[in-house]
Amino acid sequence: MKKSSISILLVISAVVFILLGCKKDNNVTDRCPELEATYTDALNAFSSNPSTATCNNYKEAVNDYIDGCTLITPAQRASLDAALETLDCDQF
Repeated sequence: MKKSSISILLVISAVVFILLGCKKDNNVTDRCPELEATYTDALNAFSSNPSTATCNNYKEAVNDYIDGCTLITPAQRASLDAALETLDCDQF
């Protein structure tokens, strides 16, 4: 179950991150690049060492990305929120 949940989460995160990413708009100052880097680092840490701590760090990074990257679409937000809802950090 644990491996399956991580796999599903990684697939959803990869799809959102790679295919939808932040849109570039030269007229907007945004924290997307910084938040994406933090999000990616947390995802890598969690996928290489699934634990309660790395899971909680990942969830926090995703929430920060959702809240701070003003250029992400509503569909991206919904996808990330859905991924977070299925992730139970207490199982690690």
